[in-house]
Amino acid sequence: MGGLKSIKRDEALAMAKTTGDLAGYDLERFVLDGRDLSGVDFSGSSLREAKLENCNLSGTDFSGAVLEGAVLKNVNLTGARLDGVMLRGADLTHARLTGASLRGTDLAGATLTLANLAGADGTGANLKGANIRQVEADASVFRDADISEADAYGSSFVSADLSGSSLRGAMLSRSDLNAADLSGADLSGAELINTNVRAASFRGADLSGISASGTEFVLCDLTGVKTDGETSGVPGA
Repeated sequence: MGGLKSIKRDEALAMAKTTGDLAGYDLERFVLDGRDLSGVDFSGSSLREAKLENCNLSGTDFSGAVLEGAVLKNVNLTGARLDGVMLRGADLTHARLTGASLRGTDLAGATLTLANLAGADGTGANLKGANIRQVEADASVFRDADISEADAYGSSFVSADLSGSSLRGAMLSRSDLNAADLSGADLSGAELINTNVRAASFRGADLSGISASGTEFVLCDLTGVKTDGETSGVPGA
């Protein structure tokens, strides 16, 4: 990233405490594990491959920043702003992202196993091929997001808004989609074996080629769904 300001690690930590302004800095590969960086402005900065494990990052602003390949295990990102952030290949295992804004965020290939995304807004986010196993994302919004080929085995999306999203080839077996909105979503080739979809809306969704054995579509809206000869486990398919 061109035009970034240079700074040393100790200077950056001091500024985080005093001004809280680290916007537009080159922080690549900085080791900041275990620090309280809550409320700091990192917008437009590059933290590519930085180590931020166990940090308190609640209320931070990372909008437009680059955190590709960064390690963010066990971080607290509650209420953080991560709009348009590059997080490809980042490790967010067990991260707390409740109420965070992830609009247009690029999380392709990232690891979010056991992360808490309850109430997060990931409208238009890219989670293609991401590991989101056993994630809690109740009441979250991932409208028009790309979640294709993601592994969401055992995750919870209760009352989540996934309308218009792409879940092509995604693993959703043993997940909880109770009362979720999947209207207009593309689930072609997805696996929903033993998945809870009670009262979910699939209105106008593409269910071509999905595997849904052991899944009961109780009280679901299946109006206008698209199926084909490869679809299994869906009523009327």
